[in-house]
Amino acid sequence: MKGHNQITIIGNITNENTLEKYERDGQPNNRLRFSVAVNGYKEGDVDYFNVIAWGKLADALSFLRKGMRVFVSGRMKLDRVSSIENGVDVVKIYPKIVASEIMCLEKKDQFNADPMETIAPPESRDAPIPDAPLEPDNLHEQAPPF
Repeated sequence: MKGHNQITIIGNITNENTLEKYERDGQPNNRLRFSVAVNGYKEGDVDYFNVIAWGKLADALSFLRKGMRVFVSGRMKLDRVSSIENGVDVVKIYPKIVASEIMCLEKKDQFNADPMETIAPPESRDAPIPDAPLEPDNLHEQAPPF
């Protein structure tokens, strides 16, 4: 039986990306690498994920910079590296996300901003949400969505 390996995260890029040029079967197959920090539920609880994107996805997202908020979806891959330390076999595991989808969650006009500056949330996010009263008479007039 086949398993299902998928991970989805939303967080901020913690380092400048690295676009590496490769060729596969005579065709360009570039690799983009960067890390994403995801805040947990508690103060100071942060998880860091290494992300790798290949091919056209890597080329299309080479504009990503440190501090940008991104959505990443892909599969988790564990690289195992064996070595001998002090005469003992040691296996180190390096997890990474091989991305199948990456979306930048920043506004287009913020792409050219200085990556060292903190990107402030848009003012529209701070505006209060107007209360829309529910009218019981109109609730049952519409057909259900299913």
